[in-house]
Amino acid sequence: MRPVDGSGLSRYNLATAQGLVQVLFTSLKEPYGAALSDSLPIAGVDGTLANRRLSAQTLGRIRAKTGTLSSQKAFAGIAERPGDLEHPRVVFALMLGNMDEQPALSANDVFDRFAEALVNLPLQ
Repeated sequence: MRPVDGSGLSRYNLATAQGLVQVLFTSLKEPYGAALSDSLPIAGVDGTLANRRLSAQTLGRIRAKTGTLSSQKAFAGIAERPGDLEHPRVVFALMLGNMDEQPALSANDVFDRFAEALVNLPLQ
């Protein structure tokens, strides 16, 4: 990751999905990790995740931030999987670039399907 400004709006800011996952994963293990997790919007409850098209099983189990800039869209956070003893929490990041005229609409559909898979599909 290479942040250039505090707003994240500079085109010289560079980040990868892997970089976001590493920062989030490491941060969650720090003493402030619980506060960080608690500060993330919850799918179906608040923020840009309030009105997601998710199943009842997935609502409330995704905590994430979204980001949109021109034709770019990002989605990063934590998927809660309480029934999975091996992977009870999964940290994720998904970044989509070069989206067409309405990136938020098509990207939101991709993000919602991704969230459903993270919460409901078995992980190996």
